[in-house]
Amino acid sequence: MFCLQGVSPEGLNKIGETWADVATQGICDFDLYARIAREYPKLADNPDELFEVEDPGVFTLADKAELIRVSTGFGDGTFNLYELLANGDRVGVEVELIRSDEEYPI
Repeated sequence: MFCLQGVSPEGLNKIGETWADVATQGICDFDLYARIAREYPKLADNPDELFEVEDPGVFTLADKAELIRVSTGFGDGTFNLYELLANGDRVGVEVELIRSDEEYPI
């Protein structure tokens, strides 16, 4: 779950699915990421050139936009994506990497 700091979500709403490749997902402002990718064409081939690690899993893109990288744990796949709501506004997102009724993979 990723949520605005200091906000307590009141509910969630499924908004679609997201996918992982190489057991990794990135969460960021996509429009900002797309703008940076246009400015730095090498981003698609070698994104590590534009990242500086601030904290484990948090990267800073070339113009200080944050991208959160998370491991999906068990490999590639498609996962449910939810918006977190407070007063009817989206204040965060949650990715369901493993459902509560799903067996833990071995």
